[in-house]
Amino acid sequence: MIDLQVPAIGNAMRMPAIILAPAVHGELRRPALVQLGGKSLLAWSLECAMNSRAISEVIIVTDDALTAQAASRLGRGPKPVRVLELGVPYSALRALQRAAQSVVQRGSSLCALHVAAPLRAGFDIDAAAVQFQEALARRGESRPLSLCSVGHFQRTPNLDNLCWVVRDGAGHQGHPGPRQSATQYVCALGEDKPNVPGVELCTLNGAITLLTLDALCQWAAEPLEGVPGERLAFLMPEERSLEIGSERDLRCARAILGVRNATTVVAPPLAA
Repeated sequence: MIDLQVPAIGNAMRMPAIILAPAVHGELRRPALVQLGGKSLLAWSLECAMNSRAISEVIIVTDDALTAQAASRLGRGPKPVRVLELGVPYSALRALQRAAQSVVQRGSSLCALHVAAPLRAGFDIDAAAVQFQEALARRGESRPLSLCSVGHFQRTPNLDNLCWVVRDGAGHQGHPGPRQSATQYVCALGEDKPNVPGVELCTLNGAITLLTLDALCQWAAEPLEGVPGERLAFLMPEERSLEIGSERDLRCARAILGVRNATTVVAPPLAA
């Protein structure tokens, strides 16, 4: 549960948002076109990117012709939106590489938003960008850096995506704003458990991924290793980090939206 009174976050870095819209995700065919609350999952992600002050432009990358056609017909907003088609096989790495080659405003970082995680809010991206920017400012040398959103362990259906997350002390209850649970470094499951107090078992999700271009280059050089570099974690509440890969997940998302419409303490509206 979170408070709807979310304070403004200023001085967030500006970067392009790449909406990953594959033809298949989990059990869903064309997840970008799946309807939730009267609009497609792609429209949810596009609206979120438009509401984020950290996003300068939006690039939708898909390997499905019908998804590309639907994306080209979506209503636009105050930021540039482009649609890129990617040949098979589709992967997040290939999609990010394709988008990075054509960004209008070139910078040192990218924001990836998976279309199957529609309930994130613009202020989530802004908060993650601030955390990412602060980490970059603290670094004494140039090394690849990435940030991934994570959710609580309770909804993890299997062990494939589990990881150890070292929680930052600033993320305890009472900390104001959407960064209620900002965390530190992610360690892959199978490695030694970090000998640090406050370790919590969480799971990665596709709601928000930030990475420097150096990290993208390293990922391309070692594609089997996953998102590389020094990895930060951004812990989000389940109401907004839910990743939809099945009909069961879709029912959960509909239930969350129903709760949101009846109360003022969960899942803030994504529209201004």
